[in-house]
Amino acid sequence: MNNMKKIVFLFAMVLAISLAMAQNNTGTITQTGNENSGVVEQTGELNAATITSTGDLNKNDVQKWRTWPNNAVSELMLAKGIKQVGVENTGAILQTGSRHQGGIAQIGNNNAANITQDDPSQGAWGSNAAFVDQVGNLNTSIQNQQGKANNSYFRQVGNSNRAESQQVDNYTGYAVVEQIGSNNTSYQVQEYSAGWEGGNNAKVNQKGSSNSAIQKQHGIGNNASIRQQKNSNAATQYANGNDNDLQTVVAGSGNIIDQTAEGNGNFSYLAGSHNTDNNIMKSDQIGDNNYVNSRILGSNTAGSDNNVLNISQNGTRNKSSNYVQGNNNELKVTQVGDANIAGTKNADRGIRQKGDFNEADIFQNGSNNSALISQVGDLNIGSISSTGVGHLGAIFQTGNMNQALITQSN
Repeated sequence: MNNMKKIVFLFAMVLAISLAMAQNNTGTITQTGNENSGVVEQTGELNAATITSTGDLNKNDVQKWRTWPNNAVSELMLAKGIKQVGVENTGAILQTGSRHQGGIAQIGNNNAANITQDDPSQGAWGSNAAFVDQVGNLNTSIQNQQGKANNSYFRQVGNSNRAESQQVDNYTGYAVVEQIGSNNTSYQVQEYSAGWEGGNNAKVNQKGSSNSAIQKQHGIGNNASIRQQKNSNAATQYANGNDNDLQTVVAGSGNIIDQTAEGNGNFSYLAGSHNTDNNIMKSDQIGDNNYVNSRILGSNTAGSDNNVLNISQNGTRNKSSNYVQGNNNELKVTQVGDANIAGTKNADRGIRQKGDFNEADIFQNGSNNSALISQVGDLNIGSISSTGVGHLGAIFQTGNMNQALITQSN
């Protein structure tokens, strides 16, 4: 009987050592304070998970109920805390303060996720929440929350994707990233939204490969949204002020988007759809309450290629509404002053306004048409309408209260 016990004990020891050598995962939970909670679940080999909480009521065993497009199911809707399945994944949650919530789910190999949370208020409304799902290999996620009531949601599906959000001295910030594909990068910065007047919101949705998205928000109540599909797109959004709204939508390859708003209450919307390739769209607004709306459209068969939109407004209450359809078109709108209006539709044209209360309208329907309106002064009105092929129209106004109209057709 004793020999049998020794054999059973020896078998159990060998089995335990074999399992440890086969998996060799490490999990560490360190809690200092009251009523903290944390869960680590790891399956595979050489995975490492760390949860460190200093404070009270930190919860790292909660489920993430984020709803993604196309009814995608989050891994954290099925698991809690830190869940890692695969080989050599690393996940870390570092919390200082109270009522933080964090969760990491990684399925694949060589993924890395890091969540840092600090400086919440003692009340329930001060809690920060950060969650990340990574399915694939060699994905990296960094979420840093320094402030109160910030939310950060990441989802990466594919290989070699990188997402980072920095919420520094920020109140009620909201950062969302979804990247499906490979070699996509996303970088979000939200800072200096002090007080409870309104947080900054930033969203990225990239589907494809080798896309790049950068969003920087400095102020209160700014909103930024980027959606890129297919490959090799690059978009940058920068807001310095309050209540600015920047949106970008592109579909195709090789698009470059650059939106900047310095001031308050500015709105900029740039879009490309269907088979849009090699487009460059820029919007630069310095002042308050400026408005831009630019669109590039092309049919699914013909597409819309090599279009350039370049819009700059410097002043207050300027408006620009633009529409481009076709191939190899170029649109430029420059407004310096206050309350200028520029309305354009399609083909090759440009508008330059300097002064106050000027209005310009260009409409061209055909091919190889060119139009230019230049206004210097106040209360000038210029309009060009062209149909057919190869028309050239130009209006130059210097002074005040001038009116000009050109109509061409064949």
